[in-house]
Amino acid sequence: MRAFRLASLLLTLATLPAAAQTAVSGDVLKLGDTTYRLWAIDTLETHQACADGWPAGVEAKSALRGFMRDSAIACQTVARDGKGPAIARCTADGADLGAEMVAAGMALPLDPQRPDYAAQEATAKEHHRGLHAHDCAAAWKWLERSRKSR
Repeated sequence: MRAFRLASLLLTLATLPAAAQTAVSGDVLKLGDTTYRLWAIDTLETHQACADGWPAGVEAKSALRGFMRDSAIACQTVARDGKGPAIARCTADGADLGAEMVAAGMALPLDPQRPDYAAQEATAKEHHRGLHAHDCAAAWKWLERSRKSR
């Protein structure tokens, strides 16, 4: 019984009201004073547009904001990167935000060999959702090209 109460208290503390949550980018969110990067996904950079002009980064941030809107957000830290935000699995009313972003075509799995979001990515590709409907480079490729062009 005591363990159940402790778990309930921790879940309550980890779930903040909608007013205390912000989408910083398509794969980074802030809950209160804590910033989290969504685990196992990458979205296009906020200022990144696809070759056809589609503002992918802005759309990804907007999508994350939409998935978070009016929802109870809970994040479970899975890793720390030292300087950057905590890497976490986050949910909106129980729905995995990483999975939602990949299924909407607003994010890519970081490791295509892992099964974590493979089904969601396959569906997004099949239905030409989000970045799969445009000529978009993955963020890591876009950043590499941007660095080389400086």
